Amino acid sequence: MGLGLRILRDRILGARRPYFVWIMPTSRCNLRCRYCFGDFGNRPDRELTAETWEKIIDELARLGTRHISITGGEPMMRKDISRLVRRIRARGIECLLNSNGFQVPERIAELEGVDMMSISLDGTREINDAYRGEGTYEQAVRALASARSRGIPVQILMTLTGRFQEAYRHILELAEKYDCFIGMNILRPRLSADGREGMSVENYTQQARDFLDYLIRHRHPRLPYPAWLLKRFRDWPRDYEHCYIPKGESLGPLTDLPCISGRFMITIDPSGDLFGCARHCYRNPLANCADGDVERAWRNLESPPCRACLDFGWTLLNGACSFRPAFLWGLFRVMKAKEFRPAEDRGR
Repeated sequence: MGLGLRILRDRILGARRPYFVWIMPTSRCNLRCRYCFGDFGNRPDRELTAETWEKIIDELARLGTRHISITGGEPMMRKDISRLVRRIRARGIECLLNSNGFQVPERIAELEGVDMMSISLDGTREINDAYRGEGTYEQAVRALASARSRGIPVQILMTLTGRFQEAYRHILELAEKYDCFIGMNILRPRLSADGREGMSVENYTQQARDFLDYLIRHRHPRLPYPAWLLKRFRDWPRDYEHCYIPKGESLGPLTDLPCISGRFMITIDPSGDLFGCARHCYRNPLANCADGDVERAWRNLESPPCRACLDFGWTLLNGACSFRPAFLWGLFRVMKAKEFRPAEDRGR
């Protein structure tokens, strides 16, 4: 049975299964990006050993997990990241890895089992390095080129920091050159590790809405977001400093879209704590699986306390898992559009 039919079956039956899992093997990072939500230096995380992560991956496979994204922190800070990649692939689970490019070219042989990489890059060298640190543009582009030279599909993940069209045009050029697609993040406050809510470095709500409207009018297949998703974020009923709408509050003009976090998607942090959603990793954890018993922890997990959020990827996933015709049609059109030709065929 395909994944779509499994999710449809479980929705009808009211079942829960962790099909999509984000694991954070480390909270360490080599960068200090200006807009990052991760106050990682103040976190008391105890990193689980590779042996414990392998037990967790085995248990996730038994529970039906089909996709694991390795994130962090910067996952390449772990010297044993290849062990996790190999275990995930050995269990028949799709493996995705999120990175800022750190050590990727030097260790690319360790990542050949990865099904897709997401590499963070925010625009031109000037724009990117202003937010992420000097030299980070070159680091990301080298990683991008290295991954594509090995045939690993890549998403260039850009955070919309300002000078939107200039940054986007440059990322489009890179996506065309290396045959990648593009993902986006809205700049917004996140919950930091010590419970504070950090604010965005600039109030850019109207400019971001104008840019989203531009993307709707000038859609490009390298940006795999259907029109309904771009319109949903353009019409967000608050400013972008409010990155989610709590349960019990009005969605305004937005269509209600049930979230799969805590039902079909979970996050596991470096110490084994489980959360329904990575955006709420800095609240009190609801369970821990450091002993490898994911099922026990999963039974105790609750869904996040929100109705909608400003995350492109997860909202797209929620739309697909809702099985509503308009959302599915938009997703189908995007998937067809991003069936790019091999790099050697381009320009013929």
